Amino acid sequence: MINGEYFPVKYGIEKYGDINKAKNATWMGRDGDYKIAGIQLNCHGDRGSNGSKGNIKNMEMSYGNCVTAHSHSAQILRNAWCVGTSTHLKLPYNEGSASSWTQSSCLIYGNGQRQLIHVINGNWQLK
Repeated sequence: MINGEYFPVKYGIEKYGDINKAKNATWMGRDGDYKIAGIQLNCHGDRGSNGSKGNIKNMEMSYGNCVTAHSHSAQILRNAWCVGTSTHLKLPYNEGSASSWTQSSCLIYGNGQRQLIHVINGNWQLK
């Protein structure tokens, strides 16, 4: 999987899971386009243009309307949005350092409006 022979999630579902539950899934490579309401979603955000490192500014320049992820911190720059991480906020490689990481996801509504949903102390809504 490290060598790019498999998509890890697809491999796991096909080998150990119920493939019928994922029959409507689309498995895309890095160069595929996937848009909802004109918003590019198939760009992780780690690779920028011309071999540069990805960041929200070059994601905006490359894709315009997009939602990416790689920075682990929720951000908005005009029409380029970036979600946070789905991991724990403190991992072995970032212990002892200041962090802007957030646990955040992005909802896209049918009319193209977006909303960042942040998880704060394990909650995503007021109780």
